[in-house]
Amino acid sequence: MGLYDQLVFSWDKFMSVGKANVNAEMLKWARQEAGLTLSGAAEKAGIEDTRRKTKEERLSEWESGNSLPSKNQLKCLARAYVQPLLLFYLSSPPVETVALPDFRKLSPEDAALSPRMKSLVARMKARQEEVIDILLEDDEEPEQLPFIGRFTPATPVADFVKDLRASLRLSEAQQRKIRDYEGLFSVLRNRAEDLGIFVIVQGDLGHHTTALEPTEFRGFCLSHPVAPFVVLNGNDAKPALSFTLMHELAHLWLNESGISNTNPLNALSDENRIEAFCNKVASHFLIPPLSLAELWNEKRGRNSYEVVGEIARELSVSRRAVAYRLRLAGDLDFPEWQMLNNRFQADYEAVQARKRAKNEQSSGFPHPYVLKKYQLGARLVSTVLRAVDTGALGYSSASRILGVPSKGFKIIRPKAA
Repeated sequence: MGLYDQLVFSWDKFMSVGKANVNAEMLKWARQEAGLTLSGAAEKAGIEDTRRKTKEERLSEWESGNSLPSKNQLKCLARAYVQPLLLFYLSSPPVETVALPDFRKLSPEDAALSPRMKSLVARMKARQEEVIDILLEDDEEPEQLPFIGRFTPATPVADFVKDLRASLRLSEAQQRKIRDYEGLFSVLRNRAEDLGIFVIVQGDLGHHTTALEPTEFRGFCLSHPVAPFVVLNGNDAKPALSFTLMHELAHLWLNESGISNTNPLNALSDENRIEAFCNKVASHFLIPPLSLAELWNEKRGRNSYEVVGEIARELSVSRRAVAYRLRLAGDLDFPEWQMLNNRFQADYEAVQARKRAKNEQSSGFPHPYVLKKYQLGARLVSTVLRAVDTGALGYSSASRILGVPSKGFKIIRPKAA
């Protein structure tokens, strides 16, 4: 495991450290990496003026080594910079060992990963490496998953989708019987995990104040022949999760790791061949051509906004995905397709605003362990806890990997089939 990846899971070690004798140069590096000025960093970390010094002067002194922050102040800086605490004790900045291909179509000024995104990717890479170690401990030559790298972008989409259906054991008829978004996503996630894929739903770094918006990423995958990881943004709209999951599975079948923003608005162009291909595979899986043609012919001639919504509900997919397919088929011209997507975006923003208002007024939230169980997925939890049961992994290591104290293991443990 790389140095940076190890640090991501080393919060517990901080508690054994006494006074915060940090490397002053690392304090400055972390602030600059976060893109913050002295004033901005001090404000974000909650550093206050004293009678003799401004908050900027206090932070500058810490960065020059003339004085040291307290433990609590260091924790505040770590949160502000979105960095693990032990990073401040390194002798030099960590080196990124593996860069994830970035398939998102963003403007050049937005192309760089944010500190939060970097941290999320690093945490998932570290978690994957821990899981690989567990699997190798259990079996020196674990089974190679046959679907990793099975196809190329030259594979006909119909053949690709046929193989996905066979692997996931889900026919078109069975899929049509699932009449709600969450039900379809649950089935797809469970079937993917049955194949040996770890599917994680994560939209922040452990707290809602560190949330990552779907505009930054909808999903990413870390391809591996034994322990492939798919990470989905839990802040995305419910109907979009199934599309993103299928998109990332297509990446695994191509053996292409990477960060995706699976917005169909960006998918009609062949500028990014892999993203366009994975979008096409996902949309043909979730919206079978014959089913779409049948529903469109039955409902066409009415208001397209209403028709697309009805088709989306019947197929348990997002309206954007339906509109995307109708555009590809030539049933929607570009202006109408663009108009629909603008309306869908406005609807989404309105729903999100209502959710935020409701959350601010409500004190009822799911139990943190129940939420964690959903985020981690049954395969990751069962793999780690099975290693604990056999004595191959200690409780503290399991707690570190899962982000759950040992007292919560009983709650998150998947029920026996």
